[in-house]
Amino acid sequence: MITYVPNSDGESIQVMTDLVTIKVSNEGLVLTEVSTPPGGGPPMLHRHADQETFYVLEGQIRFDTMQNDQPESIEVGPGAVIHIPSMDWHNYKNVGNMPAKLIVILQPGNMIDFFRELGVAVTDRTNSPHPSGPPDMQRVMAITQKHHVEMLPIAVHH
Repeated sequence: MITYVPNSDGESIQVMTDLVTIKVSNEGLVLTEVSTPPGGGPPMLHRHADQETFYVLEGQIRFDTMQNDQPESIEVGPGAVIHIPSMDWHNYKNVGNMPAKLIVILQPGNMIDFFRELGVAVTDRTNSPHPSGPPDMQRVMAITQKHHVEMLPIAVHH
């Protein structure tokens, strides 16, 4: 059966700095639209069983990873596609001065349960809640452990 999702539809979750809207979720695949403000993105390198494919629609995004135990980064703009295999260390950050928008495909899509627990449900995407301060890292780490997300607390500087 064909699924049609209008622009304004989808379950939206504010996950730290980013607004994640689930557009399609079926067995084995979740497609999300992610809006991230300047400086937004997860707080550190992480890895998980889901593989992720990012398609940058708007903005400038820096993707960080580890290669041979050394931090490595690539900065990309609209039209770029980045694929992160399962259990590869990665992170992203909006390094531009405007909000960025990405399409993110998660396979098999188990990370959505992590986003739902970590984030806050949003009913009005034009007026989503903004973090009032830095995340409660003790809470974040407890949720990441529960959902088998590993964090690597090293800084990638540029």
